[in-house]
Order: sequence, then C-alpha cells, then structure tokens
Amino acid sequence: MALVVLPEGQQRSGSIGGTVWSRNSAGAYIRNRSVPVNPNTDRQVAVRNYVKNLTIRWANTLTQPQRDAWDVYAANVDWLNKLGDSVNLTGMPHYVRCNTLRLVLLQTRIDDAPIIFNLAAAEELDAGVLGEAHVVKLGGAGVSNPVAVGDAGRSRNWR
Repeated sequence: MALVVLPEGQQRSGSIGGTVWSRNSAGAYIRNRSVPVNPNTDRQVAVRNYVKNLTIRWANTLTQPQRDAWDVYAANVDWLNKLGDSVNLTGMPHYVRCNTLRLVLLQTRIDDAPIIFNLAAAEELDAGVLGEAHVVKLGGAGVSNPVAVGDAGRSRNWR
C-alpha cells in the first residue's frame, strides 16, 4: 500500500478502475483494489483472539491509572509511518501491540506500562522461549518494533 502526501487542503477518496484512493489516521494512501484473502490458519485465529482479548482486557480489566500510564507512554514514544512521519497513537494500540507479541512468544502479559519511553530493538527480543513449532522473522536491520498489530507500515512476518 502506498502512502501519499497531497498538497495542503486537498483530499481524494473513491476508486477509479482498479485503484482505490482513501485516507486513514496515518494519512492519505492509494492501493490497488483486491479481493480479500482470509487463509484462516490456526496461527491467524490465535493472533486475532489475542488482539480481541487484549482489547477487551484494556476496556474491562485495566484500571484507569494503568490506562493513563499507557497513554503517557504513547505520548512520549514516536511511532513512524512509511514516510518517516510521526503518527500519534494512544495507549491502547501500544498495550495490544506489546502484549500480542508477548503472548505469541508464550511470555506473560504485562498490564503496567513501560517506564522507559522507547521501543525495544529487535535484538532485545527473547526468542529463546520459542519451541521448534514457532519461528519469528523480524523486519530488516534497524527495525525498532517487531509487532505487526495496528502497525502503520513496518513489514513483518510471523510464523
């Protein structure tokens, strides 16, 4: 998907032929129209359930001070899109992003927000907890965030 920067005040949306023009919280983008593919693998279903359950946990279980701490973390951590522009995320996407990967790696969930305001480097990921059935392939060098949930443009593959 291409991320497009239009001149100030201009916005396009809709489709022409096989091209779709749209806009989301990260900005305007153009993509080819496609038929969605849903392989519905066990791994895909598991990750979707992690995201669903973490979102429910955010709303129903985390205390307001815990949610506030994640919002403070989000306000202090830069999240970059494909063009390198900073995108404002709230605490909830960071909470889900962080904990989804932890659950995929069979680690315990963390409800309290980090007190160090940065994204973990790919080298800091402890893949030693993985069995032979799990392989995690991270993006290229310099990738600061190995999670694909709600991600605005960093390429990831999970296996």
